[in-house]
Amino acid sequence: MKPTIVLVTGNKGKLAEVEEFLSEDKVTLRAIPLDLPEYQAKTVEEVSHLKSIEAHRQVMAKLASLSEEEKQSPLHGPLLASLKETGKLYVLVDDTSLEFACLNQLPGPYIKWFLDSVGPEGLVKMTEGFNENGNTPLAHNAEGFTPAPHRVANAACVLSLCVLEGESYTVRQFRGECEGVLVNTPQGGKGFGWDCIFAPKAQPVDSYPPYSRTYAELSIAEKRAVSHRGVALTKLSDALATLTP
Repeated sequence: MKPTIVLVTGNKGKLAEVEEFLSEDKVTLRAIPLDLPEYQAKTVEEVSHLKSIEAHRQVMAKLASLSEEEKQSPLHGPLLASLKETGKLYVLVDDTSLEFACLNQLPGPYIKWFLDSVGPEGLVKMTEGFNENGNTPLAHNAEGFTPAPHRVANAACVLSLCVLEGESYTVRQFRGECEGVLVNTPQGGKGFGWDCIFAPKAQPVDSYPPYSRTYAELSIAEKRAVSHRGVALTKLSDALATLTP
């Protein structure tokens, strides 16, 4: 029997990216939106670890409270079948961190709060006070582009996979990173969150110069090839063979 993983998210864009990696021949994947606490910690790993355990608790409580009709649904049926046969369920949470070099790695794991408060444009404006030399975000040179110091950013994703074994929770984490730069104004209509202001150094097509496209200008497949989440999902996908159903 394949491992069954519950992805805790209500974000359709995030779900689509995960589905690209975790094929149905390797794993049974279902998504459930939950209202999880916003934990405060210094690192995204700490936040994600705490969140994954709480997510597992909530998923199990939700399954235990289903009506008979809900138990037969395409969403809940496979989860209950897996629980009955194996006695375990894997719960996956996805947490991101966006670190600005000029702000000593802030917002970091608090990026969601910053984004909700000021929006993508506001995130860019936060860096302008550190532009001491009037630099443009990207300067052309012989190799292509050089980012201004106040716009250098690093994106990180931590996937935490939690399972209850006996009376103890086991959490495995998979981290991915992507070096990039913040662009002047939002670019592109794809993606979600701050995708429209983050241009990765590594581009999915050789003809694209470094930093020339934001995440929001890339297709799901292109973004998958270079993004922080893509790196983390690749590690998770490689580890699926080691999971016991």
